[in-house]
Amino acid sequence: MPHVLTEVSNIARQIDPPARIEIQAAFRTLIMTCTELSIPSAHGVQRAEFMTLGLTDAMLLHLCAMKEVGLNPTLISVDSDLVDAAHAQGYSVIDYRRDFVE
Repeated sequence: MPHVLTEVSNIARQIDPPARIEIQAAFRTLIMTCTELSIPSAHGVQRAEFMTLGLTDAMLLHLCAMKEVGLNPTLISVDSDLVDAAHAQGYSVIDYRRDFVE
């Protein structure tokens, strides 16, 4: 999903070299070798969560809801608002901050 890839790229740019260079190289390889889902933004803005969480998070929640079409995604996030919204919908979610950082 282009929304997620853009967010990851922006976050990775905040990391200091040389780690940033290694992360960007791995990110490039991931993008070049994976099949990218292109889901229209209209699906995200139709979700109630769009108003409070924004487009990227609403799109992630839409992706989590795609279990009916054969996907079985697990959301991994440190964003407590996004994690809470995913839990409220019964989606598979890992709160990375709670489970691995704190």
